[in-house]
Amino acid sequence: MKFIPNINCKIPSSIMYNRFVDILQEKLLNFDEVSSVFCYGSTARGTQIPGKSDIDAVFVLKDLINKPQTYTKLGGLIQETHNLATSTLSSNINSSKPIIIPLQFSFADSQIAQDGRFITYTPDFLHQFESETIELKGDGFDRKKFKMNSFKLPLESRIGFNLAKMRQKRVFLETIFGNSLEDKIRFNQSCVDNYLRAISEIANMFVEPKFKKTQRASNSSILKEYGVNRHIDFDFIEFLKEQSTSTSKYLNLTQENYIECVKCLSEFEKLVQWYLQLETQQYKGLRIPVRINIESTGLIGN
Repeated sequence: MKFIPNINCKIPSSIMYNRFVDILQEKLLNFDEVSSVFCYGSTARGTQIPGKSDIDAVFVLKDLINKPQTYTKLGGLIQETHNLATSTLSSNINSSKPIIIPLQFSFADSQIAQDGRFITYTPDFLHQFESETIELKGDGFDRKKFKMNSFKLPLESRIGFNLAKMRQKRVFLETIFGNSLEDKIRFNQSCVDNYLRAISEIANMFVEPKFKKTQRASNSSILKEYGVNRHIDFDFIEFLKEQSTSTSKYLNLTQENYIECVKCLSEFEKLVQWYLQLETQQYKGLRIPVRINIESTGLIGN
């Protein structure tokens, strides 16, 4: 989540950047839901340009499936850190213009990080992570625990990106970077759309290309054949599908039913966990679930 200061914001100082990192490191000591955090980029190098550069950091959560309060608590911690880092006793500061430190945070988890198939970072970050990061919690960056695969299925890239985006938005809803009604509605829409899309995309990986069924009405039955129903709530999926059949129902869901939309995130995490537990085979340097139809991956011709 990145916030670019505008005319209504006051540019922070380099001292505030450094203070943010120091305070965050201290506060993370007692945050048990996170296993490791590391800061990278210009702030880690000490070359940040106040107001233009952002603070880049990666948070690795202990669990793949997280309780809603984990995201709420983490967002509150980030907001409190920002408040303390930008506070000043100077009477010369125009209080009508808030001081904003741009933030760019990513949120993974130990299981996804260890597996590597849903990590959104590419191997070109390896040198940067190993040579320039500041450890804020745990071991910081560890290439054995944070794998950035050179090759992955397009499906894995999309799902990894969408899950990371949903987590990022969820955390920042608790901060000044995303706490407006418009932000909440965009988050709700992103949750519903990304989760239903992931269900359809994964279902299509199990059938031959000529039998692909992209209609949302059929993907549940396909996945049930492979035991997904033991992990995720199919009644909830059908509810989301029904709400998406008309504009009025969809708007009602995404504008008013925040709790239902938030559930999409935990269900998405359960779907990913199920995928990671599938037995895999090696094909062209990739780990592919055994029961997935290789032709459906796009790796070979029809």
